[in-house]
This record gives sequence, C-alpha cells and structure tokens, in this order.
Amino acid sequence: RAVKRSVKAVARHQEGTVTSFSAAAYEALYDLPEETKEERRAKSAAIREGNRQRRLYGSVMKPYLWARRHVTLCEAYADMDGFLVDYPAAKARRAAAETLPNTP
Repeated sequence: RAVKRSVKAVARHQEGTVTSFSAAAYEALYDLPEETKEERRAKSAAIREGNRQRRLYGSVMKPYLWARRHVTLCEAYADMDGFLVDYPAAKARRAAAETLPNTP
C-alpha cells in the first residue's frame, strides 16, 4: 500500500520521475553570496526552492523507503529460526576467538 501511495505521489508531483535530494547541494545554497540586495533575494529564493525540493523528495520517497525497509525486515525475520539455531555455536566461536592465548 505504501509503494502504491509513493507511486501516486511521484506521478502527481514529478511527472513520473524523482530526483534524489543532495544534502551537499542544499548546504551549498547557504554559501551563496549576499553582498547586494539582489544577491540576498536570489539566495533567499534559492533556499526556498531547495526547501521545497527537500520536502517534496521526503513526502514522495518516504513511503517507498519505509515499505522497502519493512519487506527487508520481514524477509530477515522469516529466517530467524536459522539464526536462533546457530546462535549458541556462534557465541562459543566468538568467545574462543576473543580469549588471549597463553604465553609463557
């Protein structure tokens, strides 16, 4: 259901494509010059547009990323019995590896 909602949001906001959000590019907006009134206006407009793109990417991609995480966790929990069976042997191997050898 979350994937379907994400696909609908992508179609509504991005015409079927979503560009990934770059945190470095967003931070670079704050380094723009602001010496004159026009530069301050341009910087402010660029920051507003960056905020809009960041919010849009979050609202579009968050449902998809959470759904993908949920599927991955469900697959891992499906194999939980195999992990629990091997746990005592793995714990013993790790304890043996962590012990220091006797040196004279």
